[in-house]
Amino acid sequence: MAPWLDKNLALIEAHHPELLRFCTGVRGDRLRVEETSCGRPVLSLETPGGRISLHSRFDPEKEAAGLVSGLRVDEGDLLLVLGLGLAYHLRAALRDLPEGSPAAVVEADPEVFRAAVNYVDLSGLLDRPGLKVFIGLSRSEAIRSITRLQIEHSFAGMTLLALPASLRARPGYYRPIKEALEASRSSSLREMLIYPRLRKDRLSVLILDAGYHLTREIIGSLEFLGHQVRPLPVPAKGVGRPETMRQLIQEVKDFKPDFLLTVNHLGFDEGGVLGDLLSRMKMPFASWFVDSPLLILSHGRGNVSDYCSVFLWDEGYIETVKALGFSRVHFLPLGTDETVFKPLNGRPNPLAHMACPVSFVGGEIVGRAGSEDVGSPGDEDPDLHASWHRRPAHVGAESDAVTDGDRVADAPLAVTLRILRTRLPPEITHLRSFNATWHRRVTIVPVDGLLAALHGHPPLRAPV
Repeated sequence: MAPWLDKNLALIEAHHPELLRFCTGVRGDRLRVEETSCGRPVLSLETPGGRISLHSRFDPEKEAAGLVSGLRVDEGDLLLVLGLGLAYHLRAALRDLPEGSPAAVVEADPEVFRAAVNYVDLSGLLDRPGLKVFIGLSRSEAIRSITRLQIEHSFAGMTLLALPASLRARPGYYRPIKEALEASRSSSLREMLIYPRLRKDRLSVLILDAGYHLTREIIGSLEFLGHQVRPLPVPAKGVGRPETMRQLIQEVKDFKPDFLLTVNHLGFDEGGVLGDLLSRMKMPFASWFVDSPLLILSHGRGNVSDYCSVFLWDEGYIETVKALGFSRVHFLPLGTDETVFKPLNGRPNPLAHMACPVSFVGGEIVGRAGSEDVGSPGDEDPDLHASWHRRPAHVGAESDAVTDGDRVADAPLAVTLRILRTRLPPEITHLRSFNATWHRRVTIVPVDGLLAALHGHPPLRAPV
């Protein structure tokens, strides 16, 4: 007989549908539910060392009250409960916690969870705002899930409550999790990643280095001005990779940058995963656009943040970028690197034979998307092809390049710090590249007859 099954199933379906798969199945002989003298059910578990009762056989509610009597959860901290049992201690721990405060419970054994669903009233728990329930995860998955919660709550601290009987019944599962999280808690991730910034004349600057040609000049200029600069290599494609996130967090811990700098938003993903992480760290970040910002920012507004400053080489874009939601937008024209571009000091110019009244220096960028010609993107996809020809100036603007399924967090606290993988579909990359080349064509082709020389890749000369 399962007196609370139907009511609890309704709660799970409404608030934790991902847990429904753990609610079916036959309970094995190793679990036993008995009724105490006070009329409350208790659960016992068969282990290699004998049968262990997860609760007091006399008064489980009184036992739970004693277990949490000295528990103190600071405001904003995450309450983590290891071991669910029949949830007496969980209910007691949450009783004095403000509604909506972050809390999580980890239960190794799906059969224990199934017993709780069948034999105790879980209302007030399963429908409590802010409570996460993790069932049947591996140790590493449990650590990553808890760390993800901490990051989502701005690197919240953590208060740990372990059910003693669960530790005895499953020491190989709960104790390593408890030790790893306690070790991370003692190092205070929040204090390592959130610290005073921009308070000194000589700044520490972390720059995302995707191999863009201006990056070396920017680093040299910042160092010439007396600032300390550290490049962080990032892939030009596949941004948001877990290894990039790990390296970023490690650099923030070790280098303590005052702000992060990139060019053309290289290293950022359209879904805003990296931007969100930096915002949670309260880390100022700046992006200097030396190409059209609309080709990059209009495809996804997930990077809008109060911590983001956008610098534009063309002040004509300022109001348009502000309309996307960015509040800190500034004009910063391109400069000249005097160590590269300098007078010849009377020496003959080896490029004099290329002199002409009007010149254009530039090229198409279709090759970066892996295409040999500029042809219309989406030729293999009729819908994509039609959408391109319908509105070429705003291609991809309504596309959501990062789905919820792509935002898979993978971040143990101080153990591996891997988080949040995203990808940029090749179709969007190709559309973006095509749009840039299309813009250059319609600008250059009309004045082609005035140019004594037009140098560039063949696609640049092709008809618009």
